Amino acid sequence: MSTLGPQERIAIEVRSLRIDMWATLAFAIVGLVVFWLSSANAMALDAMYSGVAFLTAWIASRVLRSARLGPDEDNPWGRGTQENLYVMFRSLLLIGVVLASSAQAVAELVAYFAHGEYVEPKFGYVAVYGLVVAVGCAGLAFMHRRNARRVGGSAILSVESTAVAMDAAIGLGIAVSLGAVALIPEGTFLTSDTFNIKATADGFVVLILSAVLIVTPIRNVITETRRLAGLRMDSDLDDEIELWLRGWLTATAERGFEVVDVFAVDHGGSVSIDVALTFPGSATVQQLDDWRDRVTLALADAFPGVSVIVHYSQLPLHDQVWSGD
Repeated sequence: MSTLGPQERIAIEVRSLRIDMWATLAFAIVGLVVFWLSSANAMALDAMYSGVAFLTAWIASRVLRSARLGPDEDNPWGRGTQENLYVMFRSLLLIGVVLASSAQAVAELVAYFAHGEYVEPKFGYVAVYGLVVAVGCAGLAFMHRRNARRVGGSAILSVESTAVAMDAAIGLGIAVSLGAVALIPEGTFLTSDTFNIKATADGFVVLILSAVLIVTPIRNVITETRRLAGLRMDSDLDDEIELWLRGWLTATAERGFEVVDVFAVDHGGSVSIDVALTFPGSATVQQLDDWRDRVTLALADAFPGVSVIVHYSQLPLHDQVWSGD
């Protein structure tokens, strides 16, 4: 867990996102230029991927500030779910980019195999750009991972780190694969009149990269949808918090409080916790409020960035909700 204050954490995350934003914008612009020079659709995929990274980094910096403001009258349960929504939105956007690029690649391959139509890309431009992007994005991924550790965890920086790492993989994959194709001499069985790999390599590379790239965003959409739908997705965190709280109550409780249930939702940079407690005897509302404050402060010290709701009941959380039936 991070020992930094909320504003320090936000400053580190925003600075990381700002560097990411301008770097990926540069990659997107140069990528489009290289696409125009080379006629390689793989470059269009890389440029669009970088363009999405620029857009979402800009959105992320706004979401981050809002998500960390905490609860108020209009947001009684806080704003942590904004981070989950951001991860899902970014993932859906990337799925759209990948599917669009795949459709273009399929159309390119159909045009070649069905009609013999093709434009051979200029592979030299692609190979040089791919290597530059791979190095640059690898540096950005390292920066995001380091900053995520410094702030004690950040869903936004984690997803950005994964995204630029994938961008590095795209660049390296394009550079290596198309660079290797460019070295194949004319007149071989791979570059004959009946089949020319230089006419199809671009389309196949796009399809292979698309198959790899789409896995993570699909997984993120499923996970965040389930979180936002209220399913228990962070059971390990539930168990960790419950174990800690039981130990703390045993050491400090004056009235024999016991933990009945814990439900935690990990938003990446923050955690929402619902705790059900029971105790023998009776107490006034003021006494219960005082005890709730003690529990809340203890959890906040042990797990920085949490928001806590304490329920007093002998029932687990799911049995406390009346469905109206």
